[in-house]
Amino acid sequence: MSVIVGRFYFKLTENGNLLGEYSNNITQKAYTESAVRIEAGRNEFSGDYHSAWVEDGKAIYAKLVIGESVFGKIYSLKWEEKSGVALFVGRGMLVDGILIGNYSNDLEYVTPGGSH
Repeated sequence: MSVIVGRFYFKLTENGNLLGEYSNNITQKAYTESAVRIEAGRNEFSGDYHSAWVEDGKAIYAKLVIGESVFGKIYSLKWEEKSGVALFVGRGMLVDGILIGNYSNDLEYVTPGGSH
C-alpha cells in the first residue's frame, strides 16, 4: 500500500455538519468531502461524523472522529472503517472558523509513536 500524505479543510455548517476539500500526494486536484454529525463533542468541531468522499470514481464512507487534543486548540482526527480500523489520522487547527490540517494513512506520520 502506498503512503498517502495530504491536507484538508472543513467548514462547519449551521446544522453542525462539515463541508470541505482535500488533496494528497496521489491526487492531481482538490476533491470534496462532507460529513454529517452523529454525536456532538465538547466544542464546535469535535464529535463523531459519517464522512463521505470520492476516490477513483466511487464513493467512500467512513466514521470521522474529531477530538480536541492535549495540545490545546489542535484537533485530532481519525477516519475509521465500519470495523473501527483506522484508515487515516490527522491533526488540524482553527483558522478564522475553518478547520485546516494534514492527514496520512501512515498512522505514525501525523502522530509519532502511533499515539493518536
